[in-house]
Amino acid sequence: MSLPTPKSPTRYQRVMIILDQAAGTSSSSYQGHGRFWKLPLPQLLELSLYGVRLIAPAGNPAAVGATPVCSGVPPQARPAGGCCHAPAPAPATAAPAVSFSLVGDRSRKVRYQFAETQGEHGYDAAHPLRNPDITEPSARQKLIIDPGPQSVSCSPAAIRIAQFAAGANPTVAQTFPPPLQPSSIETLGEIKVHQDGKTPNPNIYGPPPLKTNVSVQVPSWVIVGYPRYAPQVTDMVTLDDVAYDVAVRQFAFNPAMFSPPPFNPSTPSPNTTDDWANWRDLASWNPDYHPYFERDIWPILKRPSAYGGLMVFDGNLGGDPHNTGARGNFDRKELSIPPHEGETPGERRSRNTKRMTLYRMLRQPGQENDFTLHPGAGYSGPHPIGMPWLCGDNPLSNTAASKFLRLTDTMLFILHQWACGKFISADLEGFQAPADGPGVQLDRAALANGLGGSFCPGAEVSWIIRNPGIYSAPYRILPGKSYSAGNLSQASDMSAGLEPGDITKYSALPWQSDFNECSTQPIEITYRDWNSIDPSSTGDPIVSNMQTTFWWPAHRPMQITTPAGATYAWSGSIPQTPIGDLQMVTAWSTLDFIVDGAPAPK
Repeated sequence: MSLPTPKSPTRYQRVMIILDQAAGTSSSSYQGHGRFWKLPLPQLLELSLYGVRLIAPAGNPAAVGATPVCSGVPPQARPAGGCCHAPAPAPATAAPAVSFSLVGDRSRKVRYQFAETQGEHGYDAAHPLRNPDITEPSARQKLIIDPGPQSVSCSPAAIRIAQFAAGANPTVAQTFPPPLQPSSIETLGEIKVHQDGKTPNPNIYGPPPLKTNVSVQVPSWVIVGYPRYAPQVTDMVTLDDVAYDVAVRQFAFNPAMFSPPPFNPSTPSPNTTDDWANWRDLASWNPDYHPYFERDIWPILKRPSAYGGLMVFDGNLGGDPHNTGARGNFDRKELSIPPHEGETPGERRSRNTKRMTLYRMLRQPGQENDFTLHPGAGYSGPHPIGMPWLCGDNPLSNTAASKFLRLTDTMLFILHQWACGKFISADLEGFQAPADGPGVQLDRAALANGLGGSFCPGAEVSWIIRNPGIYSAPYRILPGKSYSAGNLSQASDMSAGLEPGDITKYSALPWQSDFNECSTQPIEITYRDWNSIDPSSTGDPIVSNMQTTFWWPAHRPMQITTPAGATYAWSGSIPQTPIGDLQMVTAWSTLDFIVDGAPAPK
């Protein structure tokens, strides 16, 4: 009995095999198509990527928008055999050939209603949704604004502007809301590549923040937030502080500081899920770790002093204690001197007292609901107000109350080492702190401009950014693999990776409403763990004790102090009420940006 002759693979099948082998383990998105060569043949024959038709129509290679294979190569440089294997031209003034593939999305209208800290680790399945009156699945899908992936490139003669608009991406499916009054949503904006060929320049329309996915060497994420009205002032806790804390305590980002003993920085990171779980169980802070004053410590200590130009401190509670001048509480010169040989016992005690006094003002883990602190042994005087004196993640309801802001665990550890005299002054000791690599510097510099607390719900992002489950590695968000244009998921499954819009889906809608009301907050401090009480209830004659507290002065300034000493209300007459929220929807674009009045350094 003879076996049937096996059929030879078709040309289409051979293409799939060859490209599968060439791609290896790559997870490139190719404008959201993934391994596009596995598309049904009719779709593959029509596909365009990055503005280029992949397969020319039969019999007419120049028709239907087909791009000649030698596009961008001068005629005199084209070899007789075609351009496919020819070396790329390299004129002296050519921009580097960098491409950006982006997916824009705004999906907050279909997500869960925000409820303070309840959803930090995932909302219950029965939690109310936004727009609950729209129940039909296809109608809810239309609430997701998904213009589909777009691409720009700095290559010569390439596409430098891409529109995230209805009808601007005809090769992929899009979803936009049905007609709205008074104005319909038809675009999320555009992205441009600068003439220097290096950076994408998003120009976003409508109320931000917008999450955009930039594909460079690895899947990356761009978060576009609302305007930062005091751009020179650093938040007390930044987005980088939060991401760094997650990286250190969950992903072995600085094993010399936090890891299983003996804190060997050259120990390889775990590879398997079980190894990572074991690492996290055994990891601890290195009691002998010495942070650098100039790099790690002073950038935290100097932040409060800048707030004096954005808010008026309560004079009845001690005024502004952040004196950075000579012999002040925050005298940089005194605070930067570590214990050293030749220091007199009196000098050492004095400097130790100054450092410890500042450190004992900081809220520790578990003290988020304490307005005043009990510094413990060795401290004399009245109970101080806990610092930072800013609102926490939930000063509103009694579900997982978190009334006041505190620094991250990593920030507190660094300052604890400094307070104990275990730190290095690179300037005084004649050497510099090791520098991060260029990629890490880019990540950290960008995130340092974002808000890292409080998250109620937050500014650029919400508390999701401190959930280790959304990361694949330090500073790397785990991307979902299921996205296809026009088919974003309405559900939330962090374990499967994040889709476009998932980072900002918990944010306020509209952002202007939350922004307007994040000015000051009366916080109930009568009882430690209760934000809302009823003094008139039977059996509880307690007098309610409220403490007015600021939200985000570096993002949403309050009273502005001019160089001449005059003070004015930054938002003018806009009240922190529902009527004011409506006013802010249009007034936000007319508000002042606050900059340092000192002359710029030469």
